[in-house]
Amino acid sequence: MDTWKNFGLWYYKLRKGRDKLPDEAIKEIKNIVSPSDNSEQKVVKLYKYLQSHTRYISVELGIGDWQPFDARYVYNHGYGDCKALSNYMISLLKEEGIKAYPVLIYSGSSVHPLVKDFPSIQFNHVIVYVPLKNDSLWLECASQTDLPGEVDWDIENREALMVTPRGGVLIKLPKSTPTQNTQVRDIKLTYRKLKLWFQV
Repeated sequence: MDTWKNFGLWYYKLRKGRDKLPDEAIKEIKNIVSPSDNSEQKVVKLYKYLQSHTRYISVELGIGDWQPFDARYVYNHGYGDCKALSNYMISLLKEEGIKAYPVLIYSGSSVHPLVKDFPSIQFNHVIVYVPLKNDSLWLECASQTDLPGEVDWDIENREALMVTPRGGVLIKLPKSTPTQNTQVRDIKLTYRKLKLWFQV
């Protein structure tokens, strides 16, 4: 942990070889994704597949707190924590020739600014970053309801560490716009005038 690059290399080695999918999973993927789909369409379909076939559970035992369960385990059991589900999503995308990277970040209602000058364990969550030709997508694999590209309020606009084969790279997640944080409610009211009759 002398540099963020080396910290990322260490985490990358923990994941190495844990992206092998069983043959059954590969067959399912081929039935979901069409050869005519572009990269973004493939990402969206595979993300929806992940959301409908897995659920989040927290696993924080021993090295399991950092090393994800392999893709085969998640496929066979249908669950995993954020790092296992993210690893599984990256494995699904890899099968279709799409590059994606795990991103380590601190999630929560309280903000803990990243101390850039001190490479160390400052994270408690993992999401997926998918660089595409025209845009990029963020995938929250621990959620069964988030839309592809949606960044949750408890991680937006925060410093994070993207893990690549060449090591860790510090990045900043996008922040939502005022439009994305606006609620519009249309209320229809019907007013009736009541006549009251009094007898004395």
